[in-house]
Amino acid sequence: MNTLICTITLRQPLLATALLGEPNSSVTFGYIPGGLMRGLCIRRYLASISSPNDAAADPRFRRLFLDGTTRFLNGYVQGRDGSRTLPIPRSWQAPKEQLDKPDFPIYDTAHPQWETESWVETEDFEGSELKPLTPQFGILTDSAVTLAQPIRTITVHIARDPQKGRPLGDGQGEIFRYESLAARQSFVSIILVDQPEDVDLLTELLRDTDAWIGRSRSAHYGRVDLRVRQVPADWREISMPITEYAAGESILLTLLSPAILRNASGTLIRTPNDAILSNILGVPATLDRERSIVATTQIGGFNSTWGLPLPQSAVLDTGSVLVATLGGALSADAIQQIERTGIGERRAEGYGRVAFGWHTDTAKMRINKAQSITPRRAEPLTPLSQRFAQSMAARLQAEQIDIAIRKYANDARIRLLPERSQLARIAELIRTALPERDTSMVLSGFGQFEAVARRQFERARLDNTALDQWIASTLSKPEQVWRTLQIEGSYTRVADSAPARDEQLARHTALHLVGAVLHAANRKLREQEENN
Repeated sequence: MNTLICTITLRQPLLATALLGEPNSSVTFGYIPGGLMRGLCIRRYLASISSPNDAAADPRFRRLFLDGTTRFLNGYVQGRDGSRTLPIPRSWQAPKEQLDKPDFPIYDTAHPQWETESWVETEDFEGSELKPLTPQFGILTDSAVTLAQPIRTITVHIARDPQKGRPLGDGQGEIFRYESLAARQSFVSIILVDQPEDVDLLTELLRDTDAWIGRSRSAHYGRVDLRVRQVPADWREISMPITEYAAGESILLTLLSPAILRNASGTLIRTPNDAILSNILGVPATLDRERSIVATTQIGGFNSTWGLPLPQSAVLDTGSVLVATLGGALSADAIQQIERTGIGERRAEGYGRVAFGWHTDTAKMRINKAQSITPRRAEPLTPLSQRFAQSMAARLQAEQIDIAIRKYANDARIRLLPERSQLARIAELIRTALPERDTSMVLSGFGQFEAVARRQFERARLDNTALDQWIASTLSKPEQVWRTLQIEGSYTRVADSAPARDEQLARHTALHLVGAVLHAANRKLREQEENN
């Protein structure tokens, strides 16, 4: 089997409509369906052959797009390292009271030991109601889970005449809403190719980096960039080795995409039974209904050749977990074959993806929201925009510094204040030093005060520190002013541009801080004089 990885970066919002929402609204999937990538390749393939009307009779066309020999898997959110995240299993649940915390545990209710472990009796679990995680994507590493959620955007449109630019006549003026995948996100789709001779053709069909997929392309939706590369043949959707199973062992299957399954009479099923599961595995199997968690969803589609929607069907949803006891041995080769080909119908569009034994190592994991993946990527700024961003960041930082200085001066507790004339002398030194940001000028002038004046500053107290010591320390070590103001490491970024905090700014801020504290002291003295 040959594997192509296609990285899809959205240049415009993408509308891959799900069967949700009201009549005047369209809601997108949280991923890029494999059918969209398959449709893109079909359009380009038909444009490249001389007789597109005979495509259905073309054996190569059927092998590429119809019979499941080539499978276009769903595009899921891209991880930080460029990997493909996977849907969260529906057996992963968390205590309801802890979902709002930045770090909380999750429990795999499909694990055989999850109710017998010692942590079940701890305070963070006892009495808590378990709640399934919101359907999203993630990466499982050991016992830690990194979440990823695609960003959506909502746009309101008004039906109007394209020539006049305003609603005219019947059927216009209606308001409708699109909920789409936001631009500047990256997704990773997989194409599984059984025939080696088809790899070069599919790579060529996707080589053009600029493409349009999804709905409403004329309304500025669906423009994407594509990057395709080939990976080793032993690629697997989950990053762990395949394990063989003996008769009598328990096996866990997780659906990585919706699965369309039928029973022996051809009826679509919502819940698999022993016969269907045994037919999938090729060995007798008994479904454990207590530990299995099955969800259903409605799927449809649109056939652009017919110009008609596809029949809607109720199918097993992504993330469903099936646990069964085997009645016979299941080899690694058999598991690999099932994972490669998938199960059920419409496998060429990415339906029926399944993983064996994915999350069986531990029944307890942890999620740290701070480590969650943010899929949106900012477009590079032009030089002019970069200058604007830096200017805005510098202004925001100046405002942050001014607020911190005012707070520090207002909260400072100053006792045994020097005379107002002495405070004015320091203030005059600071005004003189500010244009050059020369803290040494203030320290030199302060050191030349007469002994009588100096003792007034030695006697005065700022909190529990002598005022002369605080002034000398602040101006001689201006780099510590950020810690004094409690804004060390706190940067206001604009478009990922952080303002500079160099030595010049530190000296300027230290001078302003000393001036603000002395001004607060002067105001306090004036109030005392007025009260007397």
